[in-house]
Amino acid sequence: MQLIFVDSHGITQAERVGYVSPESAIQHSLAQQLQQPGQKLSISAPTVTSRVPWAQQNDTDLLFEEANRYIESAIAPPAGYAPAAHRQEMAVALWRQADGRHIVMKQFPDILSDRLAQVPEIQVGRLQVSAAAGQRLVEQSPHTIQFGKEAFMTKTGDSVTLPSVSVMQPDGGRFLIGAVAARSIALPAGSTYMAAFSRNSGSDRVVDMQVMDLPIVEQTQAEVAAFSEGRSHLTFDYEPHTAYGVREGDIVIAQAEQGGEPVALRVGGQHRIDERLAAQAGAAQRWAEVEKAAPPPIAEQLAAARSEGKELWGLNVEPLGSYRQGQITPFSMPEQSQQVVTQTAPQTEQAPSSVNQEPPAKPVSLQLYERYSSQNSGVLSAVAAGNSQLQQRLDSSMAESAIADGHATEAVQDAIAQHSPAAQRSGQPKTYAKNVVRYLPDHTDKTPDSTSKKRAQAQGRNPSKRAKAKDNGMGY
Repeated sequence: MQLIFVDSHGITQAERVGYVSPESAIQHSLAQQLQQPGQKLSISAPTVTSRVPWAQQNDTDLLFEEANRYIESAIAPPAGYAPAAHRQEMAVALWRQADGRHIVMKQFPDILSDRLAQVPEIQVGRLQVSAAAGQRLVEQSPHTIQFGKEAFMTKTGDSVTLPSVSVMQPDGGRFLIGAVAARSIALPAGSTYMAAFSRNSGSDRVVDMQVMDLPIVEQTQAEVAAFSEGRSHLTFDYEPHTAYGVREGDIVIAQAEQGGEPVALRVGGQHRIDERLAAQAGAAQRWAEVEKAAPPPIAEQLAAARSEGKELWGLNVEPLGSYRQGQITPFSMPEQSQQVVTQTAPQTEQAPSSVNQEPPAKPVSLQLYERYSSQNSGVLSAVAAGNSQLQQRLDSSMAESAIADGHATEAVQDAIAQHSPAAQRSGQPKTYAKNVVRYLPDHTDKTPDSTSKKRAQAQGRNPSKRAKAKDNGMGY
């Protein structure tokens, strides 16, 4: 079938529209009307009806438009929820997932740009790695890194102790990369984060490093508490290495949505859990022992995953301790006397375990501060700890967002005075808080420049480079 028409220049044109379907040919008896080769059947005033489901299959513009509308609807704040706070929370939640970072770059460029501007790029010199190792360092980014103090040799042969950066290894060791440049920010020794490395444009003996928060693995309070009791295994209905953009030796943070102390975990091998494995003698018991938190039986979880067309995966981990502001504090061992129970002790009803109890309600001022403040956790908390100007900018940003969402100025000042580290160190927290609110900057829309975009893209994990659905075996 072809369409004959006269274009805007008065020239008769013919464009092929497509082929007549067999059903339509039979319906309109076209075989009887078009019996001779080259014979044509003209329709003087044709009308066209688009079969939308068929057209949509190849209409990429329409498909992308539908995807954009879906994302905009999904990230829209619920009724009655403060838009600014919701955007911050959505951006943080999506950034913690490897697959969600491209959405943050597209939908929240202003928030990402602000975060990158506040966490400056760090230069690492005095490299202790070969050129080939440095190349792999960049190509295989990001890595789990730890700041420290190491001795380096000067040109005169003397030894000098400088802030250093090391990459964490699967066996728990550290691979020294180099020293933090004098003009860069060095976080406290022991600070552990994720970092992406890139080549320095000015020198091949220096690498640039962008520090990021460690990946977050959401758990219940009981599951998080079980790590201090020896839990060493997690179960997912997706492949964990790819989902979190990690490899063996990286460190992730287990955290409960309801609050509580986060726990640092060293990532081990992953393995598929299938019917054959679940049917092995003692497998269910060994799985329950390493999970500790009494989740649903392995057979039930496997059946639930299969019903949704998913695979069940296990991840071996090594609990390292509690995690706060980049520092890992090993779990304290219980006293021997606390572990001894005599056989003659009378049976008494025990109070419910604290891990099953609801956490105490936070003061309203603390809820307000944590909701809008960027410095209560993550990399910014470590950077701001040694930078009073950055802390004041963060408090100013917190106040601006909270007031814009309708919170009373007095309530915002009270939250800053009680919970801002800078306010507490000032000696006059109320005066500090009043000054922060009094000198709020004018609100202007911020568009990230090309440099911020480049740095943002450098941070995004590429799961295809980090893991290839590797199955390391059961391990328990």
